[in-house]
Amino acid sequence: MRSFEMLVLDCSLSAQPASAVRLLDSLMLAGENAIAVYAQIASALRKLAAATQSILDVEAEATPVRF
Repeated sequence: MRSFEMLVLDCSLSAQPASAVRLLDSLMLAGENAIAVYAQIASALRKLAAATQSILDVEAEATPVRF
């Protein structure tokens, strides 16, 4: 099952900021530690950034195919 933090991140990345804010509000009202929530979101964003950079590096090194 996906965590609330991942749902917040998914909403944010899919241009649904209102949904992301509502989910964050739900977490805070439920007593979740804000620093812990944001740390998990930051971790997921760092992984996404690393994966994106890897893809860009491979694309930059690729030799174009000529027909």
